[in-house]
Amino acid sequence: MKQGVILAALLSVLVLISSCGITGHAVDLSKCDSITNDIERDNCLVDLGVAARNIGVCHKINDEALNKECINRIAILKQDASLCIGDWCLAQVAEVKQSEKICERIENKDYWHDICYKHVAEAKNDENLCIKLSDEEYQLDCITNIAVAKHDVKICEPIIGILDEDDCSMAVALEYNDENACMEVHHNINRNACLSKVAHKKEDASICELITIDVIKESCLNDLG
Repeated sequence: MKQGVILAALLSVLVLISSCGITGHAVDLSKCDSITNDIERDNCLVDLGVAARNIGVCHKINDEALNKECINRIAILKQDASLCIGDWCLAQVAEVKQSEKICERIENKDYWHDICYKHVAEAKNDENLCIKLSDEEYQLDCITNIAVAKHDVKICEPIIGILDEDDCSMAVALEYNDENACMEVHHNINRNACLSKVAHKKEDASICELITIDVIKESCLNDLG
């Protein structure tokens, strides 16, 4: 009788250990194991595994896609790139940890590589990381977002193409209602349009005097005069 009690206790401990593993908290799997539908069971295990941050539970999932989802979601929660399966997970962990070194591990050197560096650059407000992006549109957006975040129109200067640089400068100017940033805009029409918008936002007619196109200047003064 005593041996039977001890054996039952040992079995209970083994079940607990098998559901605990070395990567998370103990989980009661009985709720999921009682589900007869395979997909519903696997989804139940995903929820349990993620909630407990227990990779061992993920390994009990039969569906490959859900198994991968479970592991990646735990990797992101634990901020552990070594657990990641695939580039998407690496990009997410890199952003949270603000680590461009994790981006270097991404195999897809186009989309996820650029997404990773862009998000890390913006999280760190480091415009120098933007140049690592291969896609010109992403690179422009990256530099512009950081210029706006840092309220620094000078960050726009390395952008290739006057119109694209002007878009960046105007984004900074209009975000902060900064007429001085408008003056950094190269294209005459864009610069004057920028000044007019800032003047209207600040309700400051003196800014209209900086406008060099007569039609825009008169309209600005009439509105605010």
